[in-house]
Amino acid sequence: MLAMGARTRRFTSLASGSGKATAVVVCAVMLLAGCGGSGGSASEAGAPVVRGDVAGGGCEAAKNSWTATAAVGGVTRTVVFTAPTYTSPWTKFIATANTGQSATISTSASRGSIQVRGLTKKANNTFIVTGVTANGCSYTSPPSTTVSGAIEVLAAPAAPATPTVAVGDGRVTVTVAAPTAGGTPASYKVTAAGNAARTCTVSGASGSCDVTGLTNGTAYTFTATATNSGGTSAVSGASQPVTPRGTPGKPGIGVVAATGGTTADVAFTAPSSDGGSPITSYTATSTPAGGTGTLSQSGSGTIAVTGLTNGTSYTFTVTATNVAGTSLSSTPSTSTTTFNVPGAPGIGAVTATGGTTANVAFTAPSSNGGSTITSYTATSTPAGGTGTVSQSGSGTIAVTGLTASTTYTFTVTATNTAGTSVASAPSSSVTTVYSLGDTGPGGGVVFYVSTSGFTSDGSACGTSCKYLEVSRTDLAMSAWCSINTPIPGTTGRSIGSGFSNTRNMISGGCTNGAGVAARAFSGGGLSDWFLPSSSELLRLRAARAAVGGLATYPYWSSSTDPYNWQMAGIVTMESSGSESTVKGYELNVRAVRAF
Repeated sequence: MLAMGARTRRFTSLASGSGKATAVVVCAVMLLAGCGGSGGSASEAGAPVVRGDVAGGGCEAAKNSWTATAAVGGVTRTVVFTAPTYTSPWTKFIATANTGQSATISTSASRGSIQVRGLTKKANNTFIVTGVTANGCSYTSPPSTTVSGAIEVLAAPAAPATPTVAVGDGRVTVTVAAPTAGGTPASYKVTAAGNAARTCTVSGASGSCDVTGLTNGTAYTFTATATNSGGTSAVSGASQPVTPRGTPGKPGIGVVAATGGTTADVAFTAPSSDGGSPITSYTATSTPAGGTGTLSQSGSGTIAVTGLTNGTSYTFTVTATNVAGTSLSSTPSTSTTTFNVPGAPGIGAVTATGGTTANVAFTAPSSNGGSTITSYTATSTPAGGTGTVSQSGSGTIAVTGLTASTTYTFTVTATNTAGTSVASAPSSSVTTVYSLGDTGPGGGVVFYVSTSGFTSDGSACGTSCKYLEVSRTDLAMSAWCSINTPIPGTTGRSIGSGFSNTRNMISGGCTNGAGVAARAFSGGGLSDWFLPSSSELLRLRAARAAVGGLATYPYWSSSTDPYNWQMAGIVTMESSGSESTVKGYELNVRAVRAF
């Protein structure tokens, strides 16, 4: 596109060009203002400058046989052009006004038209057309003759489309849209059929207006005409018939009741008049503002209101809605106060009841927040343990999820329909321990508790073991080992030697038997189970009442006789102590683990 200064100079030079560049004027009544062109050579003195713009040549010589015409008036003008024919085909044409506005079309045809928009209304314009060929050459036409904007011709609109309508109370809202033919409307007049006094006006090319003063219960249709400076259209088709309706009367207000910290129920009764159209919904609104609720039905009922604030006093009003609109508000309700969360509970004594459990006592708070407390929850510090009891008064909460040999404190919260209270003061501290008969981490039964601790080489607890647990059922009866030869490192008899005895049994050649079965056991998903030493097995016999389910027939230990490698230790669950027997016998087997 040419810069404004260059374009102005070009128009000036063209306007003062030689008479040999004779303008070709084409006139069409009320539409075309004329065209300029030249049949002379581009090299003639004073001829329009028509050239190829590709540097270094390669463009054909310009042919001075362009024409360009433009329509009269308006902010959009149509520029009609005819261009010469060149070896390289055309790709696009650009029409440019002397005031700088331009428009482009892409085409290979050598004639056509371009609409240039955004011109100054009623301004005088001239236009040039620049064509670009496929090989990158550009050729520019002479300017058109000046197109006068003093007269702007605008066609009258065609008849508008049939209006659309929406009913109201003694009124109908009518919407009109521009017709698809004729000039653009500047305004519309809407008229109620059979009642010429009931009209409304829409300004602009489309829109809506209200025809008022109509009689509720009476059917109406509506027509529209469109007007601009060119005249007034024919009358549109009639709208579908519609019947204005009144809004409902005021509903009656009923009982209101808080149902939570942020909710309430509002009862209402239907108004005596529905305004001539069925009521579709009722809406309750709170004072102070914030709460609202809507119920879609025609008769009396109760509205659930949300969005309220804990512990706040509210009144409510209700409105009814039908197709015509919304009624006046009911009289205000009596006040109701939403529930608040309970006060903080009191904390009581705490007692460890196992390695992972504790009991936490609490007392009910002095205030339930206006709503019955439904539950209490105890939470441990450090985190991990929790427990909940569903009741309204004081009591004790069983907490699970703790870690053995860990010191804890606890807090308790209370919950009602409004939410959960702040936490109580912390409890005194308590340290969790396992007792005989408790369930261990591997799901077995705790049968030994050490106050000083012991070492179990190979167990996860290592040098800080405190407990032994045993599988709850017997494993399959088996011999002590699959071989009957000496196995070093299996003579340990003390508490804590069972794991190393069992490990050495397997590394010493046992491919099946009691030790292999015990190591294969995986209760609780744990893999450090073993065949107990003779002392560990004696501790199991001592706790047989807490463990339960033990046979009286002997059980294998992992301890061998230090003086007779063919013999291994056994323990019966009767009153006798440990004994030894030949390793090839099949006896009972239980897996144990240290933790």
